[in-house]
Amino acid sequence: MLLASAVVVWEWLNEHGRWRPYSPAVSHHIETVIRAGPRAGGSVVLGQVDSRLSPYIIDLQSMHQFRQDTGEWPVICAYPNPTFYHPPLFYLHLSMWPRCGTQP
Repeated sequence: MLLASAVVVWEWLNEHGRWRPYSPAVSHHIETVIRAGPRAGGSVVLGQVDSRLSPYIIDLQSMHQFRQDTGEWPVICAYPNPTFYHPPLFYLHLSMWPRCGTQP
């Protein structure tokens, strides 16, 4: 089954300056929290979806991922996944997509 949020890829910037994608399940969870609006509290607890990510919380206002055990704050961002758009639509969508930093 294809998730509705599969067209969005969420990534975080690692310590080597490389963008690393979250799993589809984590990306879906982030999108679900965003769609819930203010009642969700403005943060995403990644451990709710993947126990290996239990130290991580995403602050949606600052667009940073906080690691509770080390205090690290890497940047996160999202962009449309090109595999779900025909090429002309993807580039049009990408040009309108707000992202952080450089293109992942």
